[in-house]
Amino acid sequence: MRIASIFVFFAILCISFPLVLAEDLVVYDEMPLNFLWAVHEGSDDGTSLKADTSHGGPAENGDFCAKVVYDREEDWASIFITATGDDMRGLGRGLDLTGAKKLIFYAKGVVGDEKITFGYGLGPNELGFSDSSSARRIETLHKDYWQKYEFNLIEKDLSHINGLFLINAEKQYNPMGATFYIDNITYEYPPLPPNISIDSIDNITNPQDGIKVAQAATIIGKCSPDLANSIWVFVVPSITGRYYPQYSCEGLGVTKENGKWEIRIGVGAPNENGNFFDIVVGSANAAANKDLIDTMNSWCEDNNFPGLEKESLPDGVTEVDRIGVIRNAELFGQAPSIPNSYLPGTISINDIENSAIVPPSRLIHGSFSSDMANDIWVLEYASNGRWYPQSIDSCKGISTIKLGDQWQGAMTFGGESGNPFDIIVVSATPEASKILSDFQKSCCENKSYPGLLTVQLPKGLTEKSRIRVYRQ
Repeated sequence: MRIASIFVFFAILCISFPLVLAEDLVVYDEMPLNFLWAVHEGSDDGTSLKADTSHGGPAENGDFCAKVVYDREEDWASIFITATGDDMRGLGRGLDLTGAKKLIFYAKGVVGDEKITFGYGLGPNELGFSDSSSARRIETLHKDYWQKYEFNLIEKDLSHINGLFLINAEKQYNPMGATFYIDNITYEYPPLPPNISIDSIDNITNPQDGIKVAQAATIIGKCSPDLANSIWVFVVPSITGRYYPQYSCEGLGVTKENGKWEIRIGVGAPNENGNFFDIVVGSANAAANKDLIDTMNSWCEDNNFPGLEKESLPDGVTEVDRIGVIRNAELFGQAPSIPNSYLPGTISINDIENSAIVPPSRLIHGSFSSDMANDIWVLEYASNGRWYPQSIDSCKGISTIKLGDQWQGAMTFGGESGNPFDIIVVSATPEASKILSDFQKSCCENKSYPGLLTVQLPKGLTEKSRIRVYRQ
């Protein structure tokens, strides 16, 4: 066997230790070349296999593909695309591809039934040195369409790979020679976990495994402001291990707002007090998001919610956070904590006790300290997990009235008898007060009161008092 090698010495390629990668490595796609098709081998001089890497078509994707011709003059011939432009191998040569999950490429024949060997990794040389891993496989090509092929790299030692891709043709399989095309050679890595985390469950911040939660609970977390993927939350009963996507039949899932996200979830049935559940947060690409929405819509139509086995989750779902919880006896969780702006002063509620039974509407009174100069707003947190600013006159955006050291507001409690409401009194900066006032005016004008999620509340609020009451 004779080897013809083309040596090109780029500073970035002449490395003494492998370069570690953490994202998809495109070996070949468009021009200019990312790596040289530099090492030719064969039963004679290795020239029986030639590649035109700037062939104009028919590309699988983009403008270029590689046209490869085997002229059958040699019994076999091969081309290696290498990281360093030579055929050196062994520890410290090539790239560290650790973490890559698969090597994919596309190929297409001209006549059809071409049998070509593809692979990766340089095998042992005369000194016994080799790449850390290698594989070979014969594929039969189609003439009518591009076929995607892949090598599974999971659990392979990819710590030093110089032979990024191999093409080999043999006369015994191709007695008349062969012409074929190759495109989109890529080492694929799992997607980097997005920056998504759970910050609070109901009014419990920085929740840990083992916390107790109500059947209806609100989860709030952080995410990258530019996160393109959708966020999904799954409730997983420990006893069954099935995944229940949290998405209402009204089409409500996770809401993302300025680097935060929020969702109201259901943790088991009303009678599951004491049972264990996992709350799993996942990132879903567009295809997976559509699959999950379609699944939920189908379940809603059938009024049957069987859950999913973990193996049945769409391929584009990546778990990013998980916490184990225990169901408590409450049906509705406490209102989440409001981000604190640390405004001075104290505000109290004077005429409604905690756990009081309240009529559908009533006035509310309290007092405040002399250093409390900002506007006072009463926020009502309902069992649907939304905040409803309360106003003396919503059409004018008037929150409360102050007189001396006393304040007065008006409240409305909707929904069914027995429903809980959390009353939270806050101090608001002028900017936050204007946002709430404008929201109330808009609700009045549109005759619609949708409420606000916690992540939609304006900055500049400071919680001063909190009680829970129940509708008469």
